[in-house]
Amino acid sequence: MENSIQPKEIEAIKSYIKRAKQTLESAKFNLDANDLLTAQNRIYYACFYIVKPLSLLDNFVTSKHKVLLDWFNKKYIYDDKIFQASLFKMYKKAFDSREKADYSISVIFTKNEAIENYNNIKLCWNNRKIYFRKNWE
Repeated sequence: MENSIQPKEIEAIKSYIKRAKQTLESAKFNLDANDLLTAQNRIYYACFYIVKPLSLLDNFVTSKHKVLLDWFNKKYIYDDKIFQASLFKMYKKAFDSREKADYSISVIFTKNEAIENYNNIKLCWNNRKIYFRKNWE
């Protein structure tokens, strides 16, 4: 991880973290309202906003969600072994569920599936907090 983080990057990282928290709250609101397709979308984006600051810290830039997902898996799961593989699986499941929710007209999610994804992303959120407190904040 780069130690000399520029003020602009610090602000972007803080913004992504704030957005992750807001999006996680939005996911919970949509779950409670039984709007499961929107909840799946918000669950994934909360995870995306959790991972994006890591890419900024490592000067990894991409506009492609799948590229970010694969980079996270390679860098933080397999190469550096910072997070457990189960976190990648949760991220990947949220990514796949969001794609189905957004692009498949016939997809149906159960509330239990959405709740499982939501709880998984809350776990990712908590792991992010631990990592940032230990290594950055």
